[in-house]
Amino acid sequence: MTSASAFVHEEFQGIRITPNVYTTLGELDRFCEQMELIARKVLPAV
Repeated sequence: MTSASAFVHEEFQGIRITPNVYTTLGELDRFCEQMELIARKVLPAV
């Protein structure tokens, strides 16, 4: 599993994703696929 934390900075905001040694490549692939989906369909275009 990974851990995640939100942060806000005066110049940007976001999340930090930190995989650990027990995170499988399949879990990382699934996470990346979901983030790409969010970036394409949910987030506003820049």
